[in-house]
Amino acid sequence: MKNQQLSLDLIEAQYNFKNSKNNKNSKSLLIIIGGIELTKKSNAIKKLSELMDPRYLKIKADLPNKIKSNSLIWSPYINDIPKRGEIVTFYGNWYTDLLASTLYENTKKSDYYFKEHLEKINIFEKT
Repeated sequence: MKNQQLSLDLIEAQYNFKNSKNNKNSKSLLIIIGGIELTKKSNAIKKLSELMDPRYLKIKADLPNKIKSNSLIWSPYINDIPKRGEIVTFYGNWYTDLLASTLYENTKKSDYYFKEHLEKINIFEKT
């Protein structure tokens, strides 16, 4: 019974987003599913897909992207950020990319490196 009510509430929210996309005050929703490996992120995505109407739930699932020094950390995601009235779920994100880039490069990064990227992310998320 609990899942049925949750599903009804989520589907209602989906349709509210979808039906508001032409309104002046319409919103979008970005759901970020992140975490380290083996934290059952895929189970969370699967459950969300079961509870919601999959026709109106876009899921972006990519391997972590290596951060290039001359590009913005969120550039691989920019085209998938939800537009008005849309709900998008990211499986992996710019936070994951920041950590994965450090691991893939196998080099030690300074605290400044992380702080600089986190400040850029914070500014981006507020816009």
